[in-house]
This record gives sequence, structure tokens and C-alpha cells, in this order.
Amino acid sequence: DSVIAFLGLTMALLLNGIITNGIKLMVGRPRPDFFERCFPDRKPKFDGVTPLCTGDEDVIIEGRKSFPSGHSSWSFAGLLFLSYYIAGKLQCLSAPPPKSMLKLRGSALSLPHRPVYSTISILRLLASLPRCGVG
Repeated sequence: DSVIAFLGLTMALLLNGIITNGIKLMVGRPRPDFFERCFPDRKPKFDGVTPLCTGDEDVIIEGRKSFPSGHSSWSFAGLLFLSYYIAGKLQCLSAPPPKSMLKLRGSALSLPHRPVYSTISILRLLASLPRCGVG
């Protein structure tokens, strides 16, 4: 069980890193020290009205990766996985079995282990939150 949990956490953090870096590349918000990265000699050069960065290209590209925060997104991904893992162990996210399955007449049919259904399971989940200590 710990191996599966470790693999799940690794997958969550890996996907988080990919998504976060993709958003950082699309947004391109500069870091607070971007001026020093763009103009290492602290003297801006202009091509008419447009400033021309004279710094190292890799340093400039890294300076435009300010948003979203990598530390907060990693924390969010790790704690969200931990929350879902604990909720799964406590079976808070499981829907109760259908009543029609409970009314089998003397049958030794084994029920599936609390399957999660689509829309109905979301409604049942919301109704079962108080028994899990939420709300």
C-alpha cells in the first residue's frame, strides 16, 4: 500500500510540475529582479522606444517565470493528494451500496467494494460529508 501511495504522490507532483511550468511559460510574469537580469550593467539600451535586454538569454527567460509560485503549487498538490489518500482510507469518498443490492433474498452474492457512481455518487458524497467529520 505504501508503494502505491508513493507512486500516486510521485505522479501528482510530476503532473503538477509540468502544468505549473507550462503556465509559467504562457503567462511570462517577470520576477522582481527582472531589471537586473535584463540589464546586468544597470544601463538600459533602447531601440527607439523598445528596451533591448542585454543579459544572458537563459537568465532572462528564467526571470519571466514568476507566476504561479512553484512552492505553493507543489504544496497544494502534495496536500491535496494526502487529503484524498486519507479520505480514501477512511472511505469518505465511497458511495453506499444501492438499496436494491442490499435486499437480495438470502443470496450470498458479494457486493462490489462501495463503487463510486457518476452523478449520483457526487450527491451521495455531499450527503455523507457530515459522517466523515466535514461540515
